[in-house]
Amino acid sequence: MQTHRSRLMTSGIVLAGSFPWANSAFEQLAPRPLVPVAHRPLIGFALSWLENAGIHRVVVCGNRNSGDLEAQLARASAPELDLSYLEDSMPRGAAGCVRDAAMSCGGDAFVVTDAAAIPDVDLHDLVETHRTSGAAVTMVVHREARGAGQLPLQVPAGIYVLDRRIVESIAQHGFIDIKEHLIPRLSRAGERVAT
Repeated sequence: MQTHRSRLMTSGIVLAGSFPWANSAFEQLAPRPLVPVAHRPLIGFALSWLENAGIHRVVVCGNRNSGDLEAQLARASAPELDLSYLEDSMPRGAAGCVRDAAMSCGGDAFVVTDAAAIPDVDLHDLVETHRTSGAAVTMVVHREARGAGQLPLQVPAGIYVLDRRIVESIAQHGFIDIKEHLIPRLSRAGERVAT
């Protein structure tokens, strides 16, 4: 007999908000998600990664610094994707944007990734690990070596799987980041956060 958790519908959320960190010539070419890498916009790698894993409903979250991202999405995505765009009109932080995007689409779990990264983890394995672990949130991390005798650091890679009930618990207003606000709040509440 299958459990409800094994039948969860998963949607994708791609965080594409841009904030200029420096006034460099590189940043003036295009918003980061639209910078061409191997003859395609950077965001195309995240969209393909989701689509290749069978996640067809995706919301891209941008902001006023995202340029013409919404207009460019059709060229960066596969026709099989049910793709929508949500602009963050006020700085909501990554978790706030995830909540807003999730409320605009269906799903029981959400794979979240950054539009300016090229994901290279096996998404099928990630989602299956999340589903079988019973975690409220699963974070992809990489281990960073430290000095002799010290345990390696687990550095977030910007890829998360979040259950809908966790997303719905994120405040409707205000700035909420994933690493600095949501994860510590979940840990304090005794929720399972897996890596």
